[in-house]
Amino acid sequence: MILKGLMTVSQANRIASLAYALQWYDQALPYLVQKGTLDAKAKKMLELAVKCRKQGIGTSNDNEKETSFLTALRQYEKACPSMKPPSVDKFYGLFNAKKVQLEAKQQRLEGKFGSVVQLLQKAIGNRVKLQVADAQKPFQYDPGLTSVSYNREAAKSLVVKFRQEGILAVLLDQLPILAQHAALQPDGHGGWSYDPARHVVIVEEMLGSFIQFAKTSDAPKRLVRSGSIVIKAPKVPGVPGQTVPRGPKGQVTPRPTITGHDVPGSRQRSFMCSMVYERIKDGQEHPLADVLAGVDTPDRIKQLERYGQLWGTFDLVIKKDKVVLSHKQVQP
Repeated sequence: MILKGLMTVSQANRIASLAYALQWYDQALPYLVQKGTLDAKAKKMLELAVKCRKQGIGTSNDNEKETSFLTALRQYEKACPSMKPPSVDKFYGLFNAKKVQLEAKQQRLEGKFGSVVQLLQKAIGNRVKLQVADAQKPFQYDPGLTSVSYNREAAKSLVVKFRQEGILAVLLDQLPILAQHAALQPDGHGGWSYDPARHVVIVEEMLGSFIQFAKTSDAPKRLVRSGSIVIKAPKVPGVPGQTVPRGPKGQVTPRPTITGHDVPGSRQRSFMCSMVYERIKDGQEHPLADVLAGVDTPDRIKQLERYGQLWGTFDLVIKKDKVVLSHKQVQP
């Protein structure tokens, strides 16, 4: 549900969730107009909603933008009761009730992953604000195109890649997404316009910024690393009354464990495949368009499918515009 994205202390992510909710009404309203269910009172509410929405689009103040979008959504809800839309105020009530816990969670995320994300921001010349956010989407633009946020899984992937390969590998991995983001420009109607030529220029500028960054004291001494991180297998609880088998010279024999699949991004070092996997790992049916939103190429679905077949741990079923991931039962 789109409004679940409001459950975060990241204001940029809350504003983005409100913007997505407004776009949902853009798709739903033509149906109501065709059915003739909008009376004169509802039309006045819609006019007020449009005014509030334009005010939010036109301001650079995040507080004003959030308030304007929130007011617009309230008017849409009142104008379209037949659609039984979820109450935006209900989600804000939940957010306020859990705000203290969410703030503590946000601080933990920044403590764990914030340093690498900030290092990446410096590596691209502080062209855009990068941050870690307790959010649903792995990679999220804000509507004003002033910041980009990574959620926990995405930020963790950056940190792992940094420790394994260094900041240069992290930059090259994120460069296509960050350059595409920087190439977007507001179209004045709540959307974005994209210029491929501008994209190419920005890639060159970001690489130039990285060269300058590498000469500063903020840059790590080693820009490139080689090696891997040993990820310890999770401990398996013992069975009460069962002795632990021991090998030669008193060494404890490892307990049998169930072999599970790794996150695809850690195997093939592909952040994009990790994004796709995280969106469909719940085994539910998802629209293909939502799964591939923000992904550099649709081929990531096929790539993930091949890895599932290679490891024998999951299957992907693609039906026209839907995709489902099903996990296989793995024997001990």
